[in-house]
Amino acid sequence: IERVEERVKEYEDLISKLTIIAPSAGMITYKKDRLGRKRKAGSNIDPQDRVVATLPDLSSMLSRVYVSEIEVSRIKSGQSVSITIDAFPSKSYSGKVVTVSNIGEVLVNSDSKVFEVLIKLDGSDFTLRPSMTTSNIIAINILDNVTFIPKECVHTGTDGIPVVYTKNGVK
Repeated sequence: IERVEERVKEYEDLISKLTIIAPSAGMITYKKDRLGRKRKAGSNIDPQDRVVATLPDLSSMLSRVYVSEIEVSRIKSGQSVSITIDAFPSKSYSGKVVTVSNIGEVLVNSDSKVFEVLIKLDGSDFTLRPSMTTSNIIAINILDNVTFIPKECVHTGTDGIPVVYTKNGVK
C-alpha cells in the first residue's frame, strides 16, 4: 500500500508540473495536431512540437484572400484595401496589401489557380477575432476628375461610333 501511495503522490506531483500557464492575459487559440484536430484536455503532445496553444496578437490583424491567376498581376504591395467583416457588415476597415504570393495553388472544390494575398488592417479593433470571414475590395487604380457614364447609357450609332445622349437630347 505504501508503494502505491508513493506512486500516486509521484503522479500527482507530475500532474501539477504539467499545468500550462499563459504568460499574459488574453484569448488563446489551440494548435491543431497533425491530423487537423484541435488539442484539448487529454490530447497527446508530440515531444518534437510541444506547442499546445498560442496567444494571438489582436493589435495587428491580417486578412488572407485568394486572387485568381487572371487578376493577380494587377495586385501590388502597398495598394489600399477596403475591408468589411461578415459578422459586422455595418463596420468598414481600411488596410494595405502586404504580400502577394509568387506561387499559385488550387483550393479545395476549385479548378482554377489562385494566389494568396495578405492584407494588414490599419489600426486595431478588439471585437475582431482570428478566422473571421472578410470581404475585401482592393483599389487597383484610382482616377481623379473623370466623368462616369454607366455602360447602359453608351449606344452605338449607325456609323459604329459610340454615343451618349444628354438630358436635352444632344449627342
